[in-house]
Amino acid sequence: MTRLYNYWHRHGFLTLSFLLPVILLFIYGIMRHVFPFGGQTIMTVDLGQQYIDFFAYFRTTLLQHPSTFLYSFAKGLGGDMLGVWAYYLMSPFNLVVLLTPGKWLSFGVWLIVLLKTGCTSLSMAYYLKKTRLATGWWLPTFGIAFALSGFAIANQFNIMWLDALIWLPLIVLGIEQLFKPRHFWLYPISLAILLVVNYYMGYMVCLFVVAYFAWTLVCHHTTWRQTGRSILKFIGGSLGAGLLAAWLLLPTFYQLTQSKGQYTIQKIHWKLEYNPLKMLSKLIVGNFNFDQMPKGEPNIFVGSLVLILFLAYFFTKKIPLKDRLAALVVTGFLGLSLCFEPLDLLWHGMQFPVWYPYRFSYVISFWLIVLAVQRLHYQPRMNWPLLLWTFLLLISGIGYTAKHLKSFTALDNYQVYLSIGFLILASLASY
Repeated sequence: MTRLYNYWHRHGFLTLSFLLPVILLFIYGIMRHVFPFGGQTIMTVDLGQQYIDFFAYFRTTLLQHPSTFLYSFAKGLGGDMLGVWAYYLMSPFNLVVLLTPGKWLSFGVWLIVLLKTGCTSLSMAYYLKKTRLATGWWLPTFGIAFALSGFAIANQFNIMWLDALIWLPLIVLGIEQLFKPRHFWLYPISLAILLVVNYYMGYMVCLFVVAYFAWTLVCHHTTWRQTGRSILKFIGGSLGAGLLAAWLLLPTFYQLTQSKGQYTIQKIHWKLEYNPLKMLSKLIVGNFNFDQMPKGEPNIFVGSLVLILFLAYFFTKKIPLKDRLAALVVTGFLGLSLCFEPLDLLWHGMQFPVWYPYRFSYVISFWLIVLAVQRLHYQPRMNWPLLLWTFLLLISGIGYTAKHLKSFTALDNYQVYLSIGFLILASLASY
């Protein structure tokens, strides 16, 4: 009992951060009769039409024909397979499919989704604990908010992207440690791992960490000497991550220049891609369906409590003004990236994505949670005037969506009422 108590005291909330989202999705899978609890699977859209074949190839390569790692005659009349591995199959979680042969392969893929979801929540909670921004039940609360965010749920079938959500909090934790003496390696190693696991998502994280580091540079500034030392560590860590991953990145980049990489956009339109107010609809519960896949607004849903604390961050006087102003600049850049074509193209490597637009929106969800936790750290309770202001601001966003409800095919009145109810509960909980 003593060992169990000591374990719970030290790691209990981190354990819950992993288990709770896994249990929630597992119960949901049982309710939806996912195999082996019924005849349904998560093999939908690209996961069922394309990725499942890659997992079968992954299993065959490792267990029977390792020579096909680099070249396979199953690719057209024969082709180089390194690009397929670099984009789809380098995640260590894929080893799960080695245990699930035949008809159980779809179950193995579902297990991978569950494990990645749990690890995402755990990673977020670990970042919050190590930075001492949150403790106790707040760890699984914000871990689940990230692991079950709108992006994570909407892209469960784009299984190779989910690793980015796991490594992002660790990369950011590594950036925070750059401002401490004798801390360096977490940032370059974690970033290098993400670049190897999925270079596409890793590229987006690289853009985000530049913005994040600029904000932390303002927050941690004490002397110019300390700031200069941190900048050098950041540059060195970034270059180090690239060198550690170069064995896979360089041949992959060469392949891209010979194929898809040639088709970058030649003419950029300096315009908004849609009315930015439409993004407010993504704050409503369950605003996602098949129509949103080829062309829809960015998936930035993170829950009402996060949104309340995020807005309150900018009006909390206990937080230094320079920190809030720097955060406002980063927020403006990220928000504009969600609707301004040149920035949208930048995040996607100068190519418009075919289906699944705004694939970088998970970094915005992460940013919202970070600022929300910062507010909670500086001032755990809300005062009535600020709480009322944030409530009215968010309810007006819901009201705009309700007024134009017919424009959003994935929404109905029930979802609007449910979102209002959650907003009220979150407001009461934050007071």
